[in-house]
Formats: sequence, C-alpha cells, structure tokens
Amino acid sequence: MAFTVTDFNDLVQLLNAHPEWRGELRRLVLTDDILELPAIVRDLAEAQKRTEARVEELAEAQRRTEARVEELAEQMRELAAAQTDMQRVQKQVLQQLGKLAEDMADVKGYVLEQRYRTHASAYFGTRYRNLRVIEPSSLERVEEAYAEGQFTPGEWRSLNKLDVLMRGTVGIGPDKREELLALEVSWIIDISDVERAYERANILRRLGYAARAGVGGHDILESAKNRARELNVLIALDGNLDQDEESLIIG
Repeated sequence: MAFTVTDFNDLVQLLNAHPEWRGELRRLVLTDDILELPAIVRDLAEAQKRTEARVEELAEAQRRTEARVEELAEQMRELAAAQTDMQRVQKQVLQQLGKLAEDMADVKGYVLEQRYRTHASAYFGTRYRNLRVIEPSSLERVEEAYAEGQFTPGEWRSLNKLDVLMRGTVGIGPDKREELLALEVSWIIDISDVERAYERANILRRLGYAARAGVGGHDILESAKNRARELNVLIALDGNLDQDEESLIIG
C-alpha cells in the first residue's frame, strides 16, 4: 500500500501530539552515519577551538621569536659597529706603531752613524790606517767642480747627504796611497743603501779621488749583500766593538 500525502499529514499530526516518538522515528528513518553527525560536528567544533587556541599559541610564539630576532639583529648591528670602531682603532694603533718603528729606526740609524764616526778604526782598521772623518766640502776638487758646473746640483746634494765620509791610508811601500771611504749607514742595510754609497763614491772618483764605497749597519739583507759584492762595496756589520775586526769587514 502506497504512503500518501494524507498519511504523511497524519504522521506529522501524531508526531506533534507525541514528541517522544520523534527520536524513535529518526532512529528508524536515518542511517547510523547520519545519526552520528551531530556528535561529529560537536567534535569538529571542539577540535576547531583547540586548533584556534594552538594557532594563537603559535602566533604568540612567532611574535616572541620575531622580537628575539630583532633583538639579536640589533645586537649584531651594535657588534658590527663596535667591530668597525675596533678596526679603526687597530688601524690607528698600527699606523702609530709603524710611525714609531720608523722613528726608532731613524734614531737607531743616527746613533749607529755616530758610532761609525767615532769608532771608524774599529770597523775599518784592517783596511785603512789613520782613518778620520771629513766633510765633502773640505775637498778642494769638490768645491772647484761644483763652481765649474762639472756635476749637477742634484749630485752636489747627494754627495753632501753622504752619512759618513772618511779619509785613510791603504797599502804599504810603493802601493801606499790615500783613499776616501764613502759610507752609508742604516740599521738594516738594503740594496738602495748599497747603490747610494756606490753612486756617491763614483762622484768622488769622477773628480779624480781614489774612493771606495761602503755600507755599515746592524744587519744586511741577502739581496743587498749580493749587490755589494757585485759593486765591490765594503760591508761593515755592527757587532761588539771588541770583536775581531776581520769578522766585521766583508770585501
């Protein structure tokens, strides 16, 4: 027998009259899955609340992380600025130390030059006798040559910048003669010291003087030593003044 609209209206009236029948009707009409939907929806709603709470916790953690990252970034900026300041100070200190080293080298070079002036025989006594310090301007031929334009003002200045000029006697018997020693003094002798002494001795030789170039110092670079040997330049190394003279002279 077909279920008609009249039957449906009668059913609705009965359910309205007996609300307690609705649950039993739903149980009969609906499947278990559909009946479980309200509970599932409640569970989903509860899970959504928990998810939202967790998302809020994560958002708060993210905010704390961002704040910490910004704090660390600020510390890194401060550290970078401090490092820049330190590098600038370090550069200034290194520059000052370099200048101090140059000043000390000048002082040591000056002291060493004075020592060569006052103790010339202690360094060169094996080659020269009656060795004494003189000034380039005391040489007649130097004054005459300059007056006659035989060498340039630059050569004149170079000759007068010679650290030490000495006159001594070399050889014996028929070979005995006077010789000038053009000496450049530096704490550490380099090639430029050797070549400068050689050039200044050459100026004197050009004027007719018997002249020898020499360099004196506390130590000498190997390249300078080789160059001195090539140019036949005397090398005097500053050791102990009572040290055997022959160990102080090379050449």
